Amino acid sequence: MENENDRRCDECGKEIKHRSVHLRNPDGDPGRLLCLECYNREMAAIADVKFEHPTFPTVLLTDVDGEEHRFDFAVQLFGYQVSIEAYELEVEHGYRFEIGGNPEEVQKLFNKLLGKMRRGLSRKHIDVDEFGGMPGMLDEMAARGWVEWDDESDGQLPLLVIDGKPVTWDQFGRILASYEGWQFKLEIMERTDEV
Repeated sequence: MENENDRRCDECGKEIKHRSVHLRNPDGDPGRLLCLECYNREMAAIADVKFEHPTFPTVLLTDVDGEEHRFDFAVQLFGYQVSIEAYELEVEHGYRFEIGGNPEEVQKLFNKLLGKMRRGLSRKHIDVDEFGGMPGMLDEMAARGWVEWDDESDGQLPLLVIDGKPVTWDQFGRILASYEGWQFKLEIMERTDEV
């Protein structure tokens, strides 16, 4: 899935505002850029499943600090499974949540995703205000987030997104350094899993 600005779907011609799929051909042909609705229609035909692309309204949720976050949704069909991703609008490295399941239960999955989003926004993991001192993890002694590409290190080190904010590997290392001698457990989980 790609982020596109000022692009149009090669199938329907609609402007692509946020998410799209770029289908490339191995023979060097540039392929096609599709909006998710057109991509899902093609995927449903290939998988021979009945699927109507849903449209969900933008949702405004408040986090544990009282800060508001606006989310849009991307629905993508993967054969016999569907993924619904909630991504924060107007924020480069904001909150992101995802859930997957049966394409016949899209509304039920959406409702579960809303619950997952509320739970995710109801807790804070680290103090990201000042990395210069001795920041640490908060009460839960856990950090939840995801890994992204870090342009600053040309991809040699990951960029972590925790509490909807970017945290460099160096910053996270300083947080861990404050727990010298302690044990830790690092778990890598799929984006659709509850963490």
